[in-house]
Amino acid sequence: MNTTTTTTNTAPSPASLLKQPAKYDRNPGVIAAEVGVVAGLAGTAYIHLKELSGKFAEVPYLGVGYALLAVACVAAIALIVARDKRGWYLGGATALATIIGFTLTRTVGLPGSTDDIGNWSETIGVWSLLFEGLAVAVTAVMITLHFRKA
Repeated sequence: MNTTTTTTNTAPSPASLLKQPAKYDRNPGVIAAEVGVVAGLAGTAYIHLKELSGKFAEVPYLGVGYALLAVACVAAIALIVARDKRGWYLGGATALATIIGFTLTRTVGLPGSTDDIGNWSETIGVWSLLFEGLAVAVTAVMITLHFRKA
């Protein structure tokens, strides 16, 4: 007996993400998700832009990171508004990377930046985590439920 099993890889390859935009359909649930992720990314960008000048003064490479983070958030928002799936991947990855960066600064610190170790309750940091968590959660739901459909 000869059985052949075929599996379909539903995850996009990095090369396919760089090709033409993969547009998706909108329905009320998708629109609600778009509003949520845009709010999360906009909040993240706003907070990091607000803190930008201080970071350049303290640790210049973090200032550059904050600026690039804000640019990535704005680019992801623009792609999502244009119904381009790549915006979701960019936005989710950016928010997740920011959460990881926050965690590193509060645990082991970063080169030249150890002042925030243990400073988990800083108000602006908590707000940032809430916005980033929103963006990551909504992105995970969208990718899992909407984009991976056969």
